[in-house]
Amino acid sequence: MCPTGAIPRLDLKRKQQTKLGIAKIDRHLCIPYAKKKSCIVCEEHCPVPQKAIKLTRDVVDGVSVLKPLVDEKLCIGCGICQTKCPVGPVRAIKMFAFGSDRTPAG
Repeated sequence: MCPTGAIPRLDLKRKQQTKLGIAKIDRHLCIPYAKKKSCIVCEEHCPVPQKAIKLTRDVVDGVSVLKPLVDEKLCIGCGICQTKCPVGPVRAIKMFAFGSDRTPAG
């Protein structure tokens, strides 16, 4: 809880709807895109009830791979997907402020 009141107290439903930013996937680093191996960590940890990260099945070089896609209408930019991403030291999914012209490669 913020001692100055700059961060309002929100119930769970409101927290899941309050947009802080947007998640972007760097396809040069993301395991399914870069290594052609399924990874569902970001989708599993997305706290939005309707899942702001959707998995799509793609066949690459004869191999079926689950690839994450960010649904920008649902993403609240909470950053959980970024902290849980197994790629490191630089994460394959990052948060950006609305209107930011910086976007990950891919």
